[in-house]
Amino acid sequence: MTNEEIQIEAFMGHVPHSLVEYVVQTLESYEEVICYLVALETSTKVGEHMHFIVKTVKSGFYEKFRERVFKRKLALRGKALKNKPRQYGKIKDIKDYEKLGAYTVKDANIRTNFPQDEIDIFCQKSYKKFELEGYYSQFLDKIDKFVEKHITQEKADRLALQKTEAWINQPYFEKNKDERINLDYPVKIFIIKELKDSNTESITKGKIDAIWNRWMSSRMDPEDIYYYIYQKRA
Repeated sequence: MTNEEIQIEAFMGHVPHSLVEYVVQTLESYEEVICYLVALETSTKVGEHMHFIVKTVKSGFYEKFRERVFKRKLALRGKALKNKPRQYGKIKDIKDYEKLGAYTVKDANIRTNFPQDEIDIFCQKSYKKFELEGYYSQFLDKIDKFVEKHITQEKADRLALQKTEAWINQPYFEKNKDERINLDYPVKIFIIKELKDSNTESITKGKIDAIWNRWMSSRMDPEDIYYYIYQKRA
């Protein structure tokens, strides 16, 4: 059998993980299925769902599986409605098969009968969450200590300023218009210095913003997050 004869179907569905045995048995019931890769994932937005890569000897498998599992078994929604996302869908054009496989195995919660060497390739290329978490955590702890010192110094400077004649003669509104201590500039400068000290190959806005956003999201109150996301852009 040549590679040209093999069809690759990639799709996802909001299937609860409790149905994984049913899903696997259903996949194995189709004679045209060569092998399958099912990834069980959970997200805060859609909850439990599954991603699929299925190799078949002919086209038309996805349509049969969709009708049997997504429509008849689970009554899932194939089109997005107002404030309601679609609940299943297929990738029409697979541009990078290995990248697709790497994404599918990234959570390491899979059911498959793919050849092990192919799974190994996916895993080697996979974006590993635990590695990324470790990458961020090394910055977050350092930022915490930096911010604690920065806020302490800023408060001390403000207190010293309030004792001066310039502060006393300043209009009330100007003295009280914003009690927040500006953090985005000093923290981002600190992040840049840390990236330089760690010999990061390239320092980009994306890397700086990713670390800042991760720290802001995990450390700040909702009102402060709103301020930095919306007010500071004005």
